[in-house]
Amino acid sequence: MTLRLLAPIPAELEPAELLARLGPVLPPFDPEIEAFGARLSARLFADPAARAFPDLASLAFWLRPAATATLRAHVAGLGEHRAPRGLVLHVAPANVETLFVYSWWLSAVVGNRAIVRLSERAGARTALLLRLISETLAEPSFTRLAAATAMVSYPRDDATSRALSLAADLRVIWGGDATVAAFRALPLRPEATELIFPDRRSLAVIMAADTLALDETGRDDLAERFYRDCFWFDQKACSSPLLLAWVGDAPSCERAAADFWPRLAGWAQRQGYAVAPATQMAKLTEAARLVLDGVATTVTRHGAAVLVARGGVAPPRPETCGGGLFQETILAGLDEVPRLIDPRIQTLTQFGLSDDARATLAGWLSGKGAERLVPVGRALDFCHIWDGKDLLAAMTRSRHE
Repeated sequence: MTLRLLAPIPAELEPAELLARLGPVLPPFDPEIEAFGARLSARLFADPAARAFPDLASLAFWLRPAATATLRAHVAGLGEHRAPRGLVLHVAPANVETLFVYSWWLSAVVGNRAIVRLSERAGARTALLLRLISETLAEPSFTRLAAATAMVSYPRDDATSRALSLAADLRVIWGGDATVAAFRALPLRPEATELIFPDRRSLAVIMAADTLALDETGRDDLAERFYRDCFWFDQKACSSPLLLAWVGDAPSCERAAADFWPRLAGWAQRQGYAVAPATQMAKLTEAARLVLDGVATTVTRHGAAVLVARGGVAPPRPETCGGGLFQETILAGLDEVPRLIDPRIQTLTQFGLSDDARATLAGWLSGKGAERLVPVGRALDFCHIWDGKDLLAAMTRSRHE
């Protein structure tokens, strides 16, 4: 099967042709690579179309030279001379359209060649990013990086995926459990390795008393930060909260919830967040199922975007339609939070926890799940350590001299 080369230059190629066209690896943190990151960052900040997607500003910030310097310092801190692993095959998800750039950039900045397989269901963000990446790679200053980069798309085809997998020194699979299973069934060379990031889900923990202590501006700010965590990717990102747990005495939790959800719905309306009719129906169906299954006891609608199903203390359900359906529960104290955690929980966002409380909670969660404990508003912040895995360490190899 032929595949579509999307960047740096559109073309229709057989897998063998694509592999033959790829250029060599580059030295880690080569000046050409670092300059590319700075140039793409500047273009993202300046492009009028990018302003429609707030998450692209976060990506632009992450590509800045200061952020690259942080990555360079981390690699230097690994304590050994690091070399590129070679050819990295990235299997990108469809639900978070910026993720392919983060994954590719981490492998590119340490010198690897890369093939990035993009979903055929990718949308407007992906098209915009591919345009900017292609235009930037076409500049004379970036010819070596362009030669080492291929961003492709093709329908599910085991023969094509097998050929690319057998050529790879590292395979990085982002996606649902089904995507992970499909690729893991395809062999790698004996000396190759892989990173997998299967289905995960996340939740938020908010101290009711601290919320009630905020003034009007502070409460609006909290709702706006929670909105960013959840609605930038229609609540489909693995780090977007599906469940909100209020912590405190019952009356305080009730007052905090009654104030919070309408503010969140108001933010969604002001941001122009639109829920497709199919998603609205799926939300109602899923909320009804939560009640029928005994997971929720009440369901409350707040505006067009927010539907809240309140129930007992249990981890968020793995099946979700997203689009603003939230499970909700009330906890008497932080010591009940571990009851919400299982090994598939990735991120716990929090508001109102002191440093000591965060340290205590992290100790309680050790070995249970929730590798990320971050403030509300930071759920989507990407890091080179993800799901407990050091991507920069995995994308390089130690070279003793």
